[in-house]
Amino acid sequence: MSTPDPANGPRESLRYEPRDRADNTDLTVAVDYGSWSSAAAIFANRQVRDIFEPQALDLWGAELAALLGAESGIAEKVCEGLDSAARLDHRSPKLRIPASVGELLDRLGGDPGGLRHRLAATTAIALEQVLAYDEVNGPRLAPTLDDLYTRVFALPALSVQRLHLPALGRRDDIPDTDDLLDVSSVLMVAPKEVRSAHLRDIGDESKYEETDEAFPGSKRALAEPRRRGRLADRSLPFGWRADTDLLVGLSIRDLVKRVEFNALSSANEFELPIRPRLTQFVITFPTTLDPLARKRYRRLAHDALAVAPDIDPTAKPIAITMDWDEGVAAAMYFVLRSLSGFLEQGLDTFRSRAVGLPGRRGGWRTHMLVIDVGGGTTDIALLALDLVDLTAGDPAGPNDPPDLKGRSYTLVPRLLGSTGHPQLGGDLLTLRMFYWLKAAIADRLHADDPDHIPLAPAVLRSYDYRPVPAEVRAALRRLTPTHRTAEVDGPQGWQDAAFLRLWGAVENAKRNGVDSKGIKFRFGATHAADLPSGVAWIDALRAGDISIELSQADFRQLCAPLITGAARLGADLVRRCLGGDTSARLDIVALSGRTTTLPGADDDITEVLAREFERADGPGTVRWNPNGVIVETTHPKQAAAIGAAWVAGVNRFGFANRRAHGGDELTVQAGELRWTLPMSLGPAGAFGTPIPILSVGTRYAMTDPTGYASTIAFTRSAWQPLAASISLHRLLGPLEGARSMVWGHYLFPDSGGRIASRTLWYQAQIDQNLMLRLLICHGTEDGVRPLLHPDLGNHLASVEAMRLAEVEAARHCFEGDRLRGVPRIEVWSTEDPERTRTELFGAATAESVLTAATTTDGAFTGDSRHPGASLGQDAGRIGISAQPLPLAGSGKYTFAVDGVDTGIELHAPTFDPDIEVDGPDWATLDEYGELRIHAGYPVFRFVDSIDAMWHESGTVHLVDTEPEPAEPRPELDPFSGEH
Repeated sequence: MSTPDPANGPRESLRYEPRDRADNTDLTVAVDYGSWSSAAAIFANRQVRDIFEPQALDLWGAELAALLGAESGIAEKVCEGLDSAARLDHRSPKLRIPASVGELLDRLGGDPGGLRHRLAATTAIALEQVLAYDEVNGPRLAPTLDDLYTRVFALPALSVQRLHLPALGRRDDIPDTDDLLDVSSVLMVAPKEVRSAHLRDIGDESKYEETDEAFPGSKRALAEPRRRGRLADRSLPFGWRADTDLLVGLSIRDLVKRVEFNALSSANEFELPIRPRLTQFVITFPTTLDPLARKRYRRLAHDALAVAPDIDPTAKPIAITMDWDEGVAAAMYFVLRSLSGFLEQGLDTFRSRAVGLPGRRGGWRTHMLVIDVGGGTTDIALLALDLVDLTAGDPAGPNDPPDLKGRSYTLVPRLLGSTGHPQLGGDLLTLRMFYWLKAAIADRLHADDPDHIPLAPAVLRSYDYRPVPAEVRAALRRLTPTHRTAEVDGPQGWQDAAFLRLWGAVENAKRNGVDSKGIKFRFGATHAADLPSGVAWIDALRAGDISIELSQADFRQLCAPLITGAARLGADLVRRCLGGDTSARLDIVALSGRTTTLPGADDDITEVLAREFERADGPGTVRWNPNGVIVETTHPKQAAAIGAAWVAGVNRFGFANRRAHGGDELTVQAGELRWTLPMSLGPAGAFGTPIPILSVGTRYAMTDPTGYASTIAFTRSAWQPLAASISLHRLLGPLEGARSMVWGHYLFPDSGGRIASRTLWYQAQIDQNLMLRLLICHGTEDGVRPLLHPDLGNHLASVEAMRLAEVEAARHCFEGDRLRGVPRIEVWSTEDPERTRTELFGAATAESVLTAATTTDGAFTGDSRHPGASLGQDAGRIGISAQPLPLAGSGKYTFAVDGVDTGIELHAPTFDPDIEVDGPDWATLDEYGELRIHAGYPVFRFVDSIDAMWHESGTVHLVDTEPEPAEPRPELDPFSGEH
């Protein structure tokens, strides 16, 4: 019997153990499955630990005393406000208020205990009240207080946000591993049966070995599965093949098992019920992973975690969430980091470094760039973070009675752009160190050869992010070979052994400190003894007295091309999104991933950003804060998992109300993260750089309420001439050899010379999941006029119309009863006091604006709204607005023509309640000058085949594109056998 196709056929669940279930605590688990190591984070649906632990509160009192002791004027005001502050702290109703500043400072710095803790909390509230009304000292002390709370509570205070880091090393069959927060991504598979496979634990000295039982690097095959012949002789679960998909599925299964074991065995430590249950699994993915690969990855995770019904018939499958790539997930961690712990101080700090939202009082915006350099990939995201005060009424003034309630805020993070590199990560640094070591060995072995040109300095001097200059690589293949000489699946003799010993030595050296002589790494006889014998250059190495040293300065030089390459990608993204916008400023540059914690990495990144942001060419200069560079050193590996767990938990469970106790309340509207297109897309141009037909920052504003084209928001390009083969590339950045990647490919099934007629056109459509599809339409050589569906177009359009023929300012645009030109038409929400205008149509000829067509021969044409229309009327010209109408709570809009307020108001359409429209409204304008509001984006007249589209001009056929996964470049893949 043939094995089912894993892409479509059923697969046996890899999960066999029934899960413990509880009635009151659900766990959301997020996993960052890495190239070399993996991490996880837990979000619980209820608070599990109080942040105010005794040790933290003791330090809090001492730090407040030190701060107030240096600020005598502020200390006096704080002392005066303690009585009202005590009423806000429900823990301090009977607190004895200090009579003077001196008594306050003495008691804050006095003996540890509950009374001191109460006074510290009350003093902090009073201090917040004082600084809230002080326009000078408030902003001045905001960073100081932020630093104070960071030190006291070790921000990010995960537990106050219901987050926990599980110890992934904790397994019942592996002792002394209960303190490991990450686990190796190398999968250990038993010789005969795969179901017992587990990840190798961090600290295993052989973690870089590839043996018959060890399988490293499976994440590198997410884009396209690779066969693993060594699995073929094992018993495989039904429906699975001997490939990397099975290895990834087994890895995910083991990660979840470790998390559950941790959560179940340490429930009392977390103050959880004895049996919490895992109900949601969140998995991040590389930014550059194409949509179809993401879909396959999601299904793979589902098949790995679903409970087999014959084991537990009552269990429900775990909900799988795959909404955030690793760059966005890391960005959400930094949002959490800036706002968690002492929330009020986090909000003050946010406001102190933000700019006001245009046209909105009580609104602030910051821009954040996140560069996450992992073991195998670089993931980059640029976000706008909008903080809005939703509290009714203005804050209490200095002379008003104190407001005993907190304020309500909402934070709206929006992804402006993302990019990355599928093979730019810590592995490349190790590979550069590996080639430096081989070059240094070759230089030592051939030091007496007058014709030998030193190779190690050439490796150091190379500023290319790729591991080694081509001429050096060729020389090393001859002098110190470790590359494979044949294609094999699995280890190959002394070549692999030599490579892995040298690789392991330099990989471990990356984490070493620097000795008193400034040396980062020494290679000597002990290392040489580990190499396989019987190889000429290795035997010669052992015979000599060898000592090779890598200084800290040279180590930084090896790091620089990798670090600066990631920085150049980030700078290019920011310039494309914010360049030339004088009102925008990049406020925060956040660095995560262990590679960014290497000495000097933040300085190198800052230098590159400063240089790139000063460039006036292209998009233009960028305003930024060079002091806003922060490096995550506490959780560099876990940042993406924490961020993903947090945003998923916030979306699912929300926050408890804090306002009644005097605290501020914050909600996070993470649903608006995917607001605009985060990338530029187009056919390849010179040097591999695409010519964009869709640009980063384009708003997702089109929705198709009928489901013809998409069930989520999407955007479309302008119509383009169709070629026989269409490849659309995603722009990545300026790195040579990696400027773009194919995001979707389509091969037109031509017959009868249809392409040669040059009358076929296409639109690129991309949705919020970055799924790329093409709309194909038959027009003429000069252009295309697609048909709008008459039925849907009518009953989803407003009954009311603005008739331009009746507007004085537009009458010059008519020739008879039809438009020969279109005036500038603007709209605003009638209830908007600012009357913020949106341009729907720009002034132009009717031919250039009315680019679609409509007919009146459908079932709903008896009440056709076109003047004089009747059944069977020829197609009429119609145009769709350049952008959607602004959102309006009342659904009522006012229009202007050529800048003149018409006084005409239209209501948004009402329609069949069975048709849901989840998105903004658009406007249509026909050749008779009638403008109507349309529910959602107008629907084209779709047909289900290429032939039907060809024979009925103006109809549209929708096709999927296929991914074209780029083969991993062997020179960047450490385990390709090329090195």
